[in-house]
Amino acid sequence: MKRTSSRSPPPLIRTAGDAPHFGRQAPAESDATAAGVADREHIKQGILKQLEGQLPERDAQGSDSSARLHRANDSMVHHRNSVPAQAPCGYGGCNSHSRSPSYGRGPLIAGDGPSLQLADKRPPPEVVSPLFTFGCVILFLPPILQAVYLAGDVDVKYWIGSWFGHVAVLLPLVFVGSFFFHLRHGRPHRTVLVLCLLIPSVVLLGIGQHLVVSAQTVARRLGDSKCNAMEEKQKMQDSADALQSLFQSCVAAGENQVSQGVQWCSQYEASRAKHRSDWDYLLSTEERFNCGGWCDVGQQLFLPGAFRRDPCSEAVSESLRRKVVRTAAQLRFYSFFVMAAVSVAALCAAMSQRCLSG
Repeated sequence: MKRTSSRSPPPLIRTAGDAPHFGRQAPAESDATAAGVADREHIKQGILKQLEGQLPERDAQGSDSSARLHRANDSMVHHRNSVPAQAPCGYGGCNSHSRSPSYGRGPLIAGDGPSLQLADKRPPPEVVSPLFTFGCVILFLPPILQAVYLAGDVDVKYWIGSWFGHVAVLLPLVFVGSFFFHLRHGRPHRTVLVLCLLIPSVVLLGIGQHLVVSAQTVARRLGDSKCNAMEEKQKMQDSADALQSLFQSCVAAGENQVSQGVQWCSQYEASRAKHRSDWDYLLSTEERFNCGGWCDVGQQLFLPGAFRRDPCSEAVSESLRRKVVRTAAQLRFYSFFVMAAVSVAALCAAMSQRCLSG
């Protein structure tokens, strides 16, 4: 027969709030663990005391700086975790739901270390405004000078007019107004920037288109063999006939100085009052193109010389085609290119801002 063990099972150890554990000496093990923790803490305190005795004392200013650094780090982490990210605002400004720090205010947190410098990388408005104004002047100075040059041309002034030159001279006032607007509001405004580029482009484009169409029309009519193809052309021919009659009358009167030019005739000044602008223009055409007559080939009246091969009307027509039309076409193309580039850039900026805000 097998002998049954007479030993009783190990006692049941119960602790408050725990399930019964069989065969564990809980109080003894917890005492040993607490003693080990106490020994390690005692050793740690001893090492810390030794280190504090060897290290030099920090001055009060260094301690305050370190404390400020820790507080700034804590506040920065708390702000980053608590505030949701916002979309950046463009030059057009921010609305009440998505407002970022003002333009050019500098760092958000002025910490002692470089890691806390969250400065705005965009240049301040006192730098952006002069640079933008200077860029506009450089960009639009060539077409403005071209428009002023064409307005001062003798043929353009007589046949087309010079009013567009005064308009072109006033265009830099747009740049000056944009400069003072940005300085007053403290930051660049996208709408003002776009208008500052579009307004001169549209005006210069209109001037170029007007000059191209007008010069082509006048050149075609002046080059026509019919003198009545254009009212102004017929009027110039009448003035040229009056000048020819004066020249012949002075020659018949025996005034030998008329051989130097009809302007040396004794009756020239009295007759010039009626045809001042037309005679002055005829004088300029003979001097610039070395031509004779107006609608038909004739003798030069202001300069001593024989009959010329080309009438002055054809010479003016060729000058309008070669000089005025070509220069005005360049002005038109340049202005259209700038206007198209500004429009595309503004559209891309608006779409990117909408994507970021959405």
